[in-house]
Amino acid sequence: MPSAATPIPLPTPERVLPTPSVTPQSKIGDPKSQIADTLARLGATPCPASAFTCVTLDMPLDHDAPVAESGATIPVVFGVLPASGLRKGMLVVAVGGPGSSGLALADAYVDAYDPRIRERFDIVFFDQRGTGLSRGIQCADAAARYFTADTPRYDRRAALLEAARAFADACVTQTGAADILPFLSTYQAVQDLERFRQSVGADRLWLYGESYGTQLAQTYAARHPGQTAGLVLDAPVDLTLSAVAYASESTLALENVLTQTLAACAADAQCAGDMAGDPDAAYDRLLASVARGPVVFQFPLSTGEMAARALSRSDIDTAVASFLGAPDARVLALRAIAAGAQGDFVPLARLFHSALGLRSDTLTVEADQGYSDAAYYAVTCLDYADDADESPATRAAVWLNAGQEILKRAPRLGGLFYSDLPCAFWPAVGRRNPRPAPFTAPGIPTLALAATADPLTPFANGERIYRRLEDGYLIATRGGAHVMFGRGNRCVDNAVTRFLVEGIPPAQRETRCDDLWMDDYTPIAPADVTRFADALEAMRALNDEIEHLPDYYYWDGADKVAAGCARGGWVSFEMRGEQVVFVLEACSFSRGLAFTGAGEYDVKADRFSLEGLVDGAAQGRLAYAREGDGRARVTGTYAGQPVDVTR
Repeated sequence: MPSAATPIPLPTPERVLPTPSVTPQSKIGDPKSQIADTLARLGATPCPASAFTCVTLDMPLDHDAPVAESGATIPVVFGVLPASGLRKGMLVVAVGGPGSSGLALADAYVDAYDPRIRERFDIVFFDQRGTGLSRGIQCADAAARYFTADTPRYDRRAALLEAARAFADACVTQTGAADILPFLSTYQAVQDLERFRQSVGADRLWLYGESYGTQLAQTYAARHPGQTAGLVLDAPVDLTLSAVAYASESTLALENVLTQTLAACAADAQCAGDMAGDPDAAYDRLLASVARGPVVFQFPLSTGEMAARALSRSDIDTAVASFLGAPDARVLALRAIAAGAQGDFVPLARLFHSALGLRSDTLTVEADQGYSDAAYYAVTCLDYADDADESPATRAAVWLNAGQEILKRAPRLGGLFYSDLPCAFWPAVGRRNPRPAPFTAPGIPTLALAATADPLTPFANGERIYRRLEDGYLIATRGGAHVMFGRGNRCVDNAVTRFLVEGIPPAQRETRCDDLWMDDYTPIAPADVTRFADALEAMRALNDEIEHLPDYYYWDGADKVAAGCARGGWVSFEMRGEQVVFVLEACSFSRGLAFTGAGEYDVKADRFSLEGLVDGAAQGRLAYAREGDGRARVTGTYAGQPVDVTR
């Protein structure tokens, strides 16, 4: 989220609290960093299940009140991966959210970086105060109730306000941490980072921020310019906007990305075929089906049984909007929209469950220490508390009045504008949290990365920031995702890596990159087995449906998982070495075709295989294999006839 419409100048830097006595890190060009020795003196230990080393520092709960006076502290955990080669400096990564655990993402992120970044920098991730290992707070049950209720986002103002008020009260209560809520702002987190820099003896920091992390990175650089070596702002937040202005711009961007995604579907024969021709008309049919209230349908459980479920208009909004952030996710959204337009609401329900972290079988909340709704609201409501002197009713009225205009301009997803309405009732908004004036970063080379298909931090945010920078460069991607670095786009990745490792900015102030709007579309399985041309087509569809289950698509590989198949039966998957092992029991995605057997996915070879019994309209036994280049083969017998098809 951005900052206020009227920027608040930063105060004079506070008195620096005493820090542990340390030996300064080795200077640029020294063959080895001394960070490991420094961390050892600070009592560091290995981070849980990670290559990083963690150090916990007790920070003042309130950096504006010396510990000697207040006595209150909060532990903040930083993870460090020392440079593996000739050290250049320290790179701090501020992840998105707010509410995300940086330490939970650290290893996966570093794996996606160019190896030279790992060689040249001590890399730092951290759990911002209130998240993960840094006294993380949670209100998962309250959030689940709030977002799964049929929230009246479009009318009935009184009911909308009561839902937001009830959530804010319940969330605060469930955190059990009312004492720290007023001190979880970005302003306080920036002071934590500066104290960490002092503690490890780093001269200056390179900062990479993504999404919300750009808010933290900009605030740090504005407050501590002499300690900032350079910035990469990926999917940046414009800190000159108020909460309402940012929410308005972001909601309109969501609507636009949905419109462009449906247009991309219309240009793809297979996608348009699943939509029965016109994706816009299909989406309107979908919304019409829930116009009078939630639709009730049968949802497949991982036990093979079915359960009655309901899906409302607001559920569909959440499901679709949550999967518009990247080209691959948009394919999942389009497949679910196509199925819903045909009367099958199971794929949309799966997306809805995934977006909210719900167990599909029970609709209870998955335990997730990697993200916190409580921390999201704690930080957001503090950072944008410019109207804190107003009453909750007055603050809420501003949101409701602005929302009426947004609903006119964004008729499909406009209701999502109200997502931050609970901030009107958040109890800790009375504390002022100074933010920087319009960010110019004098003397700090800065890359701003913005994508035209970003639905969360709209392209205009990055463009405005770049134009204000004194030494700034814009990497503008046509299409793309929310957050571009590390996604495999060489135009973007090479520019960022060269900037960090070699200190060389792009040749021009504006660099244009191209990316996909959506990945290759994979058709949904036909409703009935009679629609398949042959056994290979049927088995490929089974393969596709399994691979596009959100339970599998976003699976971390840690635990065995089972999911119900759309028309009965179940499939489970677990990691064994570098193989994903599947077990299927009467698994059916098309009427008249149920598969019982086992298979595996070879991660290195990108090879998927299944073997087992087919039942339904006919019986048989089939062996299927799909190679990394897309070729597939099925052999065996079906309906009493031999089968051997390769394509």
